[in-house]
Amino acid sequence: MWSRDEDFRVRRLASEATRPLLPWAPRIALPADAGLPVLETLYNDPHLYVRTSVANHLGDIAATQPDLALATLQRWKASGLVTGEQFAFLVRNALSNTLKEGWPPASALLGYAHDAPISLTPLALERTELRAGDTLNFSPVRQQHLVLPGVRPETVGPVREIVRAVLRLWKRSELGFVVELGVTELLTNVWRHTPGDCELLVRELADGVLVAVVTAPADDAEAGRGLLLLSALVDELDVLPLPCGKRVSFQLSTTADTAQHCPCPAA
Repeated sequence: MWSRDEDFRVRRLASEATRPLLPWAPRIALPADAGLPVLETLYNDPHLYVRTSVANHLGDIAATQPDLALATLQRWKASGLVTGEQFAFLVRNALSNTLKEGWPPASALLGYAHDAPISLTPLALERTELRAGDTLNFSPVRQQHLVLPGVRPETVGPVREIVRAVLRLWKRSELGFVVELGVTELLTNVWRHTPGDCELLVRELADGVLVAVVTAPADDAEAGRGLLLLSALVDELDVLPLPCGKRVSFQLSTTADTAQHCPCPAA
């Protein structure tokens, strides 16, 4: 019997020869699941070359009978003969199309909830104009997002420590004094004038950082002396009304005159 042959290439042939959708080959006039008994002897084969064929064969079955392919994989998992990355490899390859389509049972078999919350990080482009043959470099934008329930004066200190650590990680410590001052001013305004929670975002820019606070609707006290002082220290200060509140943000650049970012007199 080919599926039990000592030569792994013959064992692979046992799977390939009965595949219902083998590429570049005539279609076999057999039911899609006719080769399942062969796969039952090969799914835990010690050779990856064979297991790859098993996964592809089961993928052929999944094309027309995804529930059967899923039940087969669940049975193999329950057997305990194939675990960890070997089992995940079988699932990813056998159910690749259903995973791309977002079929919940396929995701669940890999341990992923189909409705898990996902946050997409923006991409930073090296440039926006390209010519034929050019290379475009891009990287995920680094950012820290905090949800702050019921901001109080005692909230400010721990948040400043988080911001300080983030700037140190991003090698932006030279901006720390003004950024922390700005965070203190924004959160103090939230405490004084805005009920409810707020969100704080610290995002790395190509040449600096952006800090933003999103709050619920507030009174008209955002033009106090604190923000006026902050506007003189940062590159850009913006107050944006939102349907559910407002967004106050500022940007600070490392390419600007860094002397204004430090409270200490020059030596």
